[in-house]
Amino acid sequence: MATILYVLVSALTALLALVKAQVPIPSRPQGFPYNQSSCQAPIHLEVFVDLICSDCKHAFPTILEVADHYGSEMLNLNILMFPLPYHRVAYLAAQGTFVVDSLSKGNATYKWMKTMFDNQDKFEDFEIFDTTQKDVINSLAKYAGMSGVDSEEFKAHLTQSDPSAYEAVIQWKYGCSRTVSGTPFPYINGVFVDAYPTWTLKDWQQVIDPLLGYDNKKYKSFNQMSCPSGQSECQYLPGKTACCLAGEHCIPNVGCRC
Repeated sequence: MATILYVLVSALTALLALVKAQVPIPSRPQGFPYNQSSCQAPIHLEVFVDLICSDCKHAFPTILEVADHYGSEMLNLNILMFPLPYHRVAYLAAQGTFVVDSLSKGNATYKWMKTMFDNQDKFEDFEIFDTTQKDVINSLAKYAGMSGVDSEEFKAHLTQSDPSAYEAVIQWKYGCSRTVSGTPFPYINGVFVDAYPTWTLKDWQQVIDPLLGYDNKKYKSFNQMSCPSGQSECQYLPGKTACCLAGEHCIPNVGCRC
């Protein structure tokens, strides 16, 4: 009887572990909305970021500038975490975003992101090569404290058993389901925008303004192309140019398509 009971308990434990591991992928997981964005805004800008990604650091101020330019009634900005596997601290930083958001009820979340980007160099792999995981967590807690939450409370939540760990996994899985393959990875109204991290507000305006019914000015290309005979130049995004074959058309935000 004891052997049978042991087998049943072991089987149940394994089943619970399997269920726990299969984190579901929601159709629309909540990210981190900026500045009380309106769900009724005609433009929804979603950007997947990794707080240890240098391109994200470069693009982040401009993305906020875009949101401020259009205002919350016109543009809904939502930042989502997509920690890249080749950055050691990426997952902990992503989980930390959920912790900060829960502890501050959203008031410190974007301050945390900015603080992390400002101190990103301290978490690059070559800087923390000989650093223990405990020391990394202590460093993250310090910057969480600078963002407006209690650093000790932050550390208490930055564990694998905390709900924030599952939230970070769910959001990463959701990004994979949306074909996110790098960061920053922006979408406008559900459509991927092949933007450069160096885009300025003016570049983003050239994409967004036509969607709002403003004058649709031709994109200025950073690299003019000389297309072969029989092909036509397609400037489908700022700095993005392609040569369309006969029968293809130039589609904004997409490129050459039949």
